[in-house]
Amino acid sequence: YYAWSTHAIDDTAARGLHFTPHGVVLVASPWNFPYAIPAGGILAALAAGNAVIFKPAPEVRAAGLALAEQLWRAGVPRDLVQFVATPDDEVGRRLVAHERVDTVVLTGAYETAQLFRSWKPSIRLLAETSGKDSMIITAAADEDAAIKDLVRSAFGHAGQRCSAASLAIIEAGLYDDPSFLRRLADAVLSVRVGPAAELATMMGPLSREVQRERVESLIAAGVEEGAQIAFGGKRPAHLDRGFFVEPTLFVGVDNGMRIAQEEFFGPVAVVIPFTDDDDAVRIANDSPYGLSGAVQSGDPERAWAVARRVRTGTMGINGGVWYGVDV
Repeated sequence: YYAWSTHAIDDTAARGLHFTPHGVVLVASPWNFPYAIPAGGILAALAAGNAVIFKPAPEVRAAGLALAEQLWRAGVPRDLVQFVATPDDEVGRRLVAHERVDTVVLTGAYETAQLFRSWKPSIRLLAETSGKDSMIITAAADEDAAIKDLVRSAFGHAGQRCSAASLAIIEAGLYDDPSFLRRLADAVLSVRVGPAAELATMMGPLSREVQRERVESLIAAGVEEGAQIAFGGKRPAHLDRGFFVEPTLFVGVDNGMRIAQEEFFGPVAVVIPFTDDDDAVRIANDSPYGLSGAVQSGDPERAWAVARRVRTGTMGINGGVWYGVDV
């Protein structure tokens, strides 16, 4: 795609409109998608005529180096794409804030983007950050398909992606139907948690102990606020090694609660009922984040009408939240 896009730039230039590259682009990529996300940032920068400094997250340096080596073998000059494995300390700060870095492409936490701006207020920052992503499920939805998409979107990758569906907004008629919640519970309980190297595993561990501690802190906060854990919420008893948390679902949640506002970045979802479409849109938009979402409904006109009103970057209709099917 990025190679093809250079032809579009050439075609536009032939009509008299010219592009000026920024110069040196720093691609600061995350650990949870260690290949695809930095590849997009690097190749986009190259296609636009820039040089690239590639700094992967410390946890995935080996994957980042493999990507850089593939680019070099493909003919990209080593001085055009430079691989820099700095730690996230003063060295990394110096790189981000360096006066000769013209643009920073970041995928990471919202707090990280704020930190970068505090280091260099004039920074040109292209950032994709946190998400509190919702799936709106109407009473007209295919219930089995909606449950499948919700579980895969919420607990795929152990919820460790900013596009995880951590907020399920369900029409009151479904929410109050014991058979629907029972099938949802069965689907969640069927998610096999275990080591990533075992083929039967459907959900692996969290990345680090500090991440598990944060997820457990948010779960505890939800209980303190008065929400109820429908199932999950603990460390799996059969796994004594690794940073595991059970797939967890909250009910009895008000959208003003902390667990309905903050990103978990772990296998936790909250369920909130809605009364009508205005209510569903209000709940979905009542968050500081607007990354991705989905609407489930057998009425296409209604689904599109709701989807257009939700303030989010990407929106799915009768499918998973962005990347939700990639489990």
